[in-house]
Amino acid sequence: MDPSNAPAGIPPLVWLLIWLIGGPTTIALLCTKAASRLPGFLGALGRWWQAREPAARSYRVSQEEIARLNSMYDELKADFDELRREVRKLNGELTAEKREKWSLLAYVRVLIDSHRRHAPHADIPSAPVDLHKYL
Repeated sequence: MDPSNAPAGIPPLVWLLIWLIGGPTTIALLCTKAASRLPGFLGALGRWWQAREPAARSYRVSQEEIARLNSMYDELKADFDELRREVRKLNGELTAEKREKWSLLAYVRVLIDSHRRHAPHADIPSAPVDLHKYL
């Protein structure tokens, strides 16, 4: 608050007296809800302070922003939980595929060994190029 600008309803000399006698402490006391119930110019500062709109508007805007951020956080959390479930599912599927691949390769090795034992002169079909490192 500016000591040179008195709120509406308070005479300038009374405003100057309030600032000289009590300073910021008196001003703070006169801005309370109890002081706003005082009659005449004594409660004018309290009524003006309690009725001011910018602080209430900024509080409302900040509460709306907090609610918006909370809803975004909830959506992100739900998306994160869904992604976590999907990663777990894909990890399980990948593990199953790896087990099947290694079981299949072991079976192919047994077949190749059996073929070499029982028909050593017969040709074994060549494996695809990408399987040469396993066989």
